[in-house]
Amino acid sequence: MTGSPGKLSALRATRGWTGWLSAALGLAVSAASLAASPAAAAGGTVKEILEKNGLVGVFSGDCRKPASRDNPYMVSRVIDDSTAQIDAMEGPTNRIYAQFIDGAEQIGPSKVRIRGTWDDKRFEFVWRTEANGFVATDLIVGGKILARDGKVVGSDDTLDLMERCKAQ
Repeated sequence: MTGSPGKLSALRATRGWTGWLSAALGLAVSAASLAASPAAAAGGTVKEILEKNGLVGVFSGDCRKPASRDNPYMVSRVIDDSTAQIDAMEGPTNRIYAQFIDGAEQIGPSKVRIRGTWDDKRFEFVWRTEANGFVATDLIVGGKILARDGKVVGSDDTLDLMERCKAQ
């Protein structure tokens, strides 16, 4: 969601260099799994929502460049109907971290809210889907709002497109 890690200094201050990555996934704070909620029953499973919105695959701020610490590739995959995993990769075999999605909700024609865990913290991300990828609009990690309405909290920086990478 951001091809420009330098633009997200407020996120960097919060989680070091990985802070801006949360924007990319970025992907709060519901302790119960969304799969048990009425919204999940009406909107579909994690698997259905991610697949329907084109959010399974490989994404990067710049797919023309190789994966690196400054340009991680986000590999999003479904584990089962109610769980997905996102691996941030700095190379073909070097994983930076993993996030586990345990809830997904369609909140608009091109907006998805995902919830899960990152390290020991709960997160909630809202992604606006586009034909060639997605943009994070809202990021909450461990109850702390890092971005709202596509802007990094405490700055004028905006979150950029995470483009879908063609098969490598």
